[in-house]
Amino acid sequence: MRNPPAHPRPAHWLDAAALLQAGASAIGILLFAYQGSFSRYMSDDYCDAVIFHSGDVFGALVRRYLTISDRFSNILFVGLAEPFGPGGVRFLPGLLMVLWVGGLVWLAGEVRRTWRLRCPFAIDLALGTLLAFVSILGAPNRFQIFYWRSSLSTHFAPIVFLPFLLAFALAQARRAGTGKSAPWAGPAAMLGAFVISGFSEPPALVLIAGAGLMLTSLWFWRRAATTERALAGWILSGALLALLVMFLAPGNLIRLGAPPPSVPVLLARTLLYAFQFMLDTLKVVPLPCLFALLIPALLFHVHFGPGVEPAAPPSRRSWSLLLLVPVIVYLLIAASFAPSVYGQSYPVARARFDGFFLQMAGLMVEGALLGSLGFRWMRGLAWEQAAAALALICIAVAAFYPLRAARLTYEESAEYRTWAAAWDARDAMIRTQAAEGSSDLVVPSLSGIDQIKELDVRPGHWINRCAARYYGVGSIRAIPFGPE
Repeated sequence: MRNPPAHPRPAHWLDAAALLQAGASAIGILLFAYQGSFSRYMSDDYCDAVIFHSGDVFGALVRRYLTISDRFSNILFVGLAEPFGPGGVRFLPGLLMVLWVGGLVWLAGEVRRTWRLRCPFAIDLALGTLLAFVSILGAPNRFQIFYWRSSLSTHFAPIVFLPFLLAFALAQARRAGTGKSAPWAGPAAMLGAFVISGFSEPPALVLIAGAGLMLTSLWFWRRAATTERALAGWILSGALLALLVMFLAPGNLIRLGAPPPSVPVLLARTLLYAFQFMLDTLKVVPLPCLFALLIPALLFHVHFGPGVEPAAPPSRRSWSLLLLVPVIVYLLIAASFAPSVYGQSYPVARARFDGFFLQMAGLMVEGALLGSLGFRWMRGLAWEQAAAALALICIAVAAFYPLRAARLTYEESAEYRTWAAAWDARDAMIRTQAAEGSSDLVVPSLSGIDQIKELDVRPGHWINRCAARYYGVGSIRAIPFGPE
């Protein structure tokens, strides 16, 4: 080991920079959560609520599985929030965002421990909050993914719980070496994978592809890692079981419409769409992509800087990962796109969130690898101290980006706040008229948000029928200029 340089790295400055970045990202996330507080029932939300207000919840769930949707975890998740009524919809986005940050921070720490990296907790915090922030900021359709409960419970909720499953599996695999792995870890991992996969098909196929890749890599390079292989096998089994349950749903024949493409066409379109999506993401949201790459690179550039000899992955392994991560991310994104391609379409915006999250995570891993490798190139150079100091300054300056996004989010919230106030007034009107015994109601119409359908002028429209059943009235008709 070489002697430390005369001017060792000021670790407290790195901690401060990481905490500054984490704090700025957290402020941005809190403003996204504030924007989510203006969420209200829209479209499918009324129909989902009716299920849990009916006298036969189990029968309604069975009928839903047989005729409408093959997904089972999302509707059960809605059932947990439904006792809080419309008020629960307001706090659900923020609650999930905060929970998600906790899972991502835990996952960052477990990855670090698995790789035996002596990084401070501040870096775990910075990486977890950063990944959540850029994923929300650049999401394909923020309102639909995070603020519309029917979509949130299908496309965002599984991504919230996924880091907890992965962190748990890594922790158990690490503890297996010390004989402290829990005997119930495998079945718990399988149950977690089953529940997460049951939210929708994309996370199910992502888990299947990810667990399959993990088993393949362990088989070729770490055959002695029996615990890791067992946990990957449990996760794969849970995801496969959930996919089988969804695949066998009779309602699929009704929803599918056109026959699915042949296997060669399915594979070709899936791979092509995934590649196009990754390129489009870099073009459409370049700043979140750059931010996801740059901040981890700067953090690890300083961490592996002068005066420090941390336990780090070998350079050869780092170079291999640098080349493999884009390939792995591409394959996982393709897996998440496969269900939409099977249904003869390019994924709609909300269904692309799995892929977007994976791409942001991949960019962050690439940044961390580039940062750790970059300082190795500078070892011994006269200006390596200056490079570390410049990186710290860049991290501090970059904290203004989440703060700017938070300010813009607050300004954009005025429109949602006005819409929510109008919805609350209409909700109070409907409940008052229903309590007075009115049956066929005429209420003010509201504009839809981000292509989400609102109450229609036709009382026979399916959303109006669900809303009428939810409020316990005969019919509801929405007109542009208020009630007649």
